[in-house]
Amino acid sequence: IILVIIYIGYQQKKRSNKLLIKKNIEINQQKEEIYTQAENLKIANIKITKQKNKIEESHKQITDSINYASRIQTAILPVKEKFELHFSDFFIFNKPVNIVSGDFYWTTKVNKYQILAVADCTGHGIPGAFVSMLGVSLLNEIVRRKYINTASRILNELRMQIKMLLKQTSQKGSTKDGMDIALCMLNTETNILQFAGAYNPLYVLLNKNNRPERIVDFIKNPKIKIHSLTEKQSNILVEVKADRQPIGIYRREKKFTNNLLKIEKNDILYLFSDGYIDQFGGIRNQKYKSNNFRNLILKISDEKMTKQNQIIKEEYEKWKGDNNQIDDVLIVGVKIK
Repeated sequence: IILVIIYIGYQQKKRSNKLLIKKNIEINQQKEEIYTQAENLKIANIKITKQKNKIEESHKQITDSINYASRIQTAILPVKEKFELHFSDFFIFNKPVNIVSGDFYWTTKVNKYQILAVADCTGHGIPGAFVSMLGVSLLNEIVRRKYINTASRILNELRMQIKMLLKQTSQKGSTKDGMDIALCMLNTETNILQFAGAYNPLYVLLNKNNRPERIVDFIKNPKIKIHSLTEKQSNILVEVKADRQPIGIYRREKKFTNNLLKIEKNDILYLFSDGYIDQFGGIRNQKYKSNNFRNLILKISDEKMTKQNQIIKEEYEKWKGDNNQIDDVLIVGVKIK
């Protein structure tokens, strides 16, 4: 019996040893696999780090290039001294979505005409910036070399040049890039203002107690709409409507309308892109809309231009809240000397 017990114990120990050896082999194999995986992870991590550094370097180069492009774009815009020279007061609220903008403002004086424009090019960011720089270049060429002195003719010529340079045709696949624009041309000797617009209107703020007959003349114009907050308010807002067509290829293309207005000292002109009125925000997360924008201008109409600019900025940020900015924003206000 003792021998049987010893034999059984020996066999059990032998089996245990075999199991232990097998487990040790499995453990060593697992260790080897873990080591191999760790080495592979280490190699992969090195590759990922290299790729990350490469992406960061590429991003830095792209950002540096865009920042440089922004400096070039800023350099071609009119300097503030031009506005100070030709207008008694002014403000410029310019807030691009990205570093560079598809919106631009432009002003120049040719003989007795002071010209001012605000444009909103197709898209924003780099594509919009390319078109905006093209727009500034073409406007300079049109008014200085071709000596065009009619606002509507400037837009007609601008449209023709854009279509030609961008090779726009009615064929499918042809580029549709272009711009919306509001352009004013003031005769500084007579104070007759010409306005032509592609989608973007002009707002003129004036005091109805100053020669009320002017209001009657404005009302007679079918392209003009009068806005006021209350009957008692002395300031009113004249909206001069734009033509419903862009600068660029368009299936129902027609010549732009040339609107004439008699303006006076201290009247204020507002030219703008649609970025402000199209911004989503507020309690119901909806667009700001034109009516709110007009009421805002009327509410702040007695303020100095710098104060108006501040209020407009604050109202925009308050309305936008935590929403993303959806488009470039540009508003230019100028007071007539």
